[in-house]
Amino acid sequence: MSNSQPIDHWLPKINNYRTRVHIYFEILEYVATAPRLPTHIMRKCNLETGKFNKYVQTLTEAGLITTVSHKYLATIKANEYLKDRKISEFLKELS
Repeated sequence: MSNSQPIDHWLPKINNYRTRVHIYFEILEYVATAPRLPTHIMRKCNLETGKFNKYVQTLTEAGLITTVSHKYLATIKANEYLKDRKISEFLKELS
């Protein structure tokens, strides 16, 4: 009997297809390459304003993103996590 559960079956799903981890990773990956406007992040990551503000606040408090001229940018700490191939591959596999 094979186990057909997805690797992330234990993570709580949002909208039946993404977890919070997915959304955090999408935001970090997007702001890692250049400073991004909030509306661009919301559009790219398919987030409404309220949820966007919640995720950005959490990432800011964790020291993973910062603001530069009303734009968001990944910090060195975030880029280190994104450079870690094992973590990045694991999170991409979850998506």
